[in-house]
Amino acid sequence: MNLLPEQCRAARALLDWTQADLAEKADVSRSTIRDFEGGRHELHRASEAQIRRALEAGGVVFVDFADVGPDVGPGVCLRGGDKAAPTSAVPERGERAADPEAEPPVLRPRPPPARA
Repeated sequence: MNLLPEQCRAARALLDWTQADLAEKADVSRSTIRDFEGGRHELHRASEAQIRRALEAGGVVFVDFADVGPDVGPGVCLRGGDKAAPTSAVPERGERAADPEAEPPVLRPRPPPARA
């Protein structure tokens, strides 16, 4: 699956990285990131691989939702682990979080129902 400009922007947003941050971590120029995300040019295979590795090292997972339906395409999400809230920090339905400043659980959309 080729990296899309929209995935690159979304992945940076999830990680709270600037274009300069990604360029440094991927060892490419900032103009490479800027021009790719802006749709000015495609990436060379080597640059794409470096960018993908940097984003994945930051915790991004590239996903393809093509099996969900024809109008749903590739996307990105964050890997669990250190970035995810511990299970004990997520309250059960109807309960309040023990810590009032605790982060709310991440809500994920459900896939659309299967079409008959």
